[in-house]
Amino acid sequence: MCPFEKIFISYSSEATFNSVTVSAFNQTGNTNTPALIQNKTNSSAALIFLEQGNAEIIIQYYQNGAIVGVCNQNVMVFGGEPIPLLGMVSDYLGDQIAYGTIDIDFDILLNCPDCSQSWTINSQAVDLPQEGFVSGNFQSITTSITIDSLDEYTLCQTVLKADSTCYVEDCVQIQIVEVIDIPEFEIFNEEGITYCLGSAIQFKNKTDVQDNVTCHWTVAYDTLIWNYYAEDLNFTFDFPGEYLITLDYTLTSNTNCTSPSISSVVNISDAPTLLISCDGQLCFENKIT
Repeated sequence: MCPFEKIFISYSSEATFNSVTVSAFNQTGNTNTPALIQNKTNSSAALIFLEQGNAEIIIQYYQNGAIVGVCNQNVMVFGGEPIPLLGMVSDYLGDQIAYGTIDIDFDILLNCPDCSQSWTINSQAVDLPQEGFVSGNFQSITTSITIDSLDEYTLCQTVLKADSTCYVEDCVQIQIVEVIDIPEFEIFNEEGITYCLGSAIQFKNKTDVQDNVTCHWTVAYDTLIWNYYAEDLNFTFDFPGEYLITLDYTLTSNTNCTSPSISSVVNISDAPTLLISCDGQLCFENKIT
């Protein structure tokens, strides 16, 4: 509904009562602004909300001075001014900073079954995939958006009342930045290591990054892959052949932000073998050459 728009409500109760009260108000912070109530009866009333934003209607039934029934209804009073945070009519999404890409899913519940909505990015209209259903006075809508280009964006949602007399618009800022700190590692004491079967090699993480991160190592051999989450890596090579060692990291504060990866190949040789042959007949103190 819109500010100063007169609406008519009806109500009923299975309880036995001899009086009923109707209260309605807008909620702004800790302040309640009463709505105008006209033509109230025991089953209906006319309401006029004076401000935009969240509002509530409360019906109380009394029998001989005691409350025997209460019902309430939350409503949204639209207006032309933005309501802070995309989510007063959706899921409370605030401003976002993402690295490389961002994928946002919205589960929106509108207390307005016949309202339409539209989306813009940097003032340009965009079509988002939407699935939804209507139940009573509510419509539930699921939609999503993916942004993968480095830039700053203003994402806005506009919900328009069916008769186009008023609307609500919410916007958030989205900043896509680049992860510029490339991970780095070295093989500890590399010159003193022989890459033979069964070798245990330590890989030293030399990544220099200011944020709190979780380091991720992978060791790939043929179809086998080992994953480790640690600052450094110690690995024992039990099979001969080629291994691919890879390091990347993820920001602890945003698990969607993953760095580029760096890789190195390690070749493991078969352990040397010694073949001995003799006639099989030996005496005490005989030598084999």
